[in-house]
Amino acid sequence: MGLPSFLSQTGTDGLVMLKDAAAVYEHHDRTNTETSIHVTFSISKPVTGLLCGILMEHGKLDPSDVISPYIPEVEGSAYESVSY
Repeated sequence: MGLPSFLSQTGTDGLVMLKDAAAVYEHHDRTNTETSIHVTFSISKPVTGLLCGILMEHGKLDPSDVISPYIPEVEGSAYESVSY
């Protein structure tokens, strides 16, 4: 079974594969298009954690830094001094 068949049979709404910051494959199904905004629900936290880990590994993000410079909306809240 090829990838397009697998994605259709499993009800996958969309998939974008990137290489060197360029989309090399896109799949959109159901009512989704390349400009649709798709609700991500619980996957947001693991993906954010993965990206933060990559940034830390490359020295672009210090885990001891507080988050408020990156997320200004938390300034003045209980989360203002939270670190990664």
